[in-house]
Amino acid sequence: MHCERFGELEPATSLWLKAGREILDGLEQAAGTFDEIGCAPDEAEARIRAGQALAAAGRRTEAGEQFERALGFYRAVGATRYASQCEQAFADTA
Repeated sequence: MHCERFGELEPATSLWLKAGREILDGLEQAAGTFDEIGCAPDEAEARIRAGQALAAAGRRTEAGEQFERALGFYRAVGATRYASQCEQAFADTA
């Protein structure tokens, strides 16, 4: 698989490569790297997926924080469908 090939690559000198590795390990870290890169759409996607994983693990407060950050982006760009999904997920953590 392609995922196995990450281990063969040189240590991450690219933030994109770092984010790719972090997606495999945990989306919270990847979201932070996407923020560092300045790629807000990828950051928001990683945050909503991280929130979903955290909620499934019973970590509601942390999940809510991820949803809230993603929601800020979706509202700012007028992505109403994604904002609605995020609002519902956020409400479910309350």
